[in-house]
Parts: sequence; structure tokens; C-alpha cells
Amino acid sequence: MRNLRSFIYVDNLADALIACATHKNAAGKTFLVSDGEDISLSDLLLKLSMLLDRKPRLFGLPKWALRFLFCSVGKPELMNKLIDSLQIDSSKIREQLNWQPPHSLDEGLRATVKGFHN
Repeated sequence: MRNLRSFIYVDNLADALIACATHKNAAGKTFLVSDGEDISLSDLLLKLSMLLDRKPRLFGLPKWALRFLFCSVGKPELMNKLIDSLQIDSSKIREQLNWQPPHSLDEGLRATVKGFHN
């Protein structure tokens, strides 16, 4: 399953907000922001497992089994939230404000994990 998700590291979000507050082309516009590196949930869990020095425990289930599980607990709508992609297009802020996230997805994950362990 390749359900890709867009994420934004908090320092990248802060940098984007500063760009929106200071750039003359930002006035009155709405921008979507992301780290620009969409990742599947399974790849995200693998990266987090590595950063936490834990063995990943991933296993696959066919869609019919997931559907049965979610329906049996009365939450069929949650299945689509889990398996569907959730990506945003952040090209507008990159093009109009010449903004690039200062930190990569991997850097953001490392810093986030480090922040929870301090």
C-alpha cells in the first residue's frame, strides 16, 4: 500500500510563516506548506523505528480484512483515512515566495524524536 502523506516539520512551518509575513507577494494569499517529501505511513514507521532504535512491527492486511475490522468496531470511515493518500501541493509558496523548507523530512523527524527523548 503506497498511501503517501505530506508532513511539515514545525521549524519549516515557522520559516514559512515568516516568509508569508515578510514577503510582498504573500499579502492576501493562502498557501499550503509541506516538507516537500511525501512519505507512506509504512516508510514513516520504519524511519521512526530506526530513529528510536526499535524493531519495526509492520504487517500487511488485505483491504477486505481492514474493512471487516473497521466495520466490526463501528468505524468504517476510519479505514479510508488510514489507507488513502493525504498529500498537498506546496508549489504555490515555493514559486511565488521562492520559499524552500530549510529542513528535510529526515532532519525534522530526527529533531522531533530527539525532542521527545530529552
